[in-house]
Amino acid sequence: MEQCDDGNLIAGDGCSPTCTIEIHWSCVLNSAMLSVCTPIPQINMTITLASTIKSPTSNSVVFTFDISPVIPALNSLDFSQAITCDLNNTASSLDYSYNGNGVLTLTANYNSSLQGQNIALQFDPSLVSSAFEQVLSSNLSFTVAPDNNLPATVYDDGTY
Repeated sequence: MEQCDDGNLIAGDGCSPTCTIEIHWSCVLNSAMLSVCTPIPQINMTITLASTIKSPTSNSVVFTFDISPVIPALNSLDFSQAITCDLNNTASSLDYSYNGNGVLTLTANYNSSLQGQNIALQFDPSLVSSAFEQVLSSNLSFTVAPDNNLPATVYDDGTY
């Protein structure tokens, strides 16, 4: 069954040559029973590092990120599926918490030093849900250097 029909075989106008609605487009029928397609506005989401705090009592670091714009759908997003980063290879666990107001915390429990590591992070919520198909992915690079002057190196349990 056709999802749309705009009367031509041109791709890139919202209705594909096989009469399916193209990604990032919306189509409706006009009075002549032809599809009129309009692009869905893209959301340029940004993620920035606000702070990095090394725990004084464990081998963990809390990274705080600001995400904008704030959109309500982020409240139900599984950030562990929407974020890929180099920490996945060096941390024993990553825990995400979103406060609903554009602040994401990522707690990285680690068993090898993170201090001075360059981290590449990609935030792409469209990987998790089609509800985010209009959201463009955001990339961020940073160096692990905690703001509280405690190095993100591994300490044995006796140190704590």
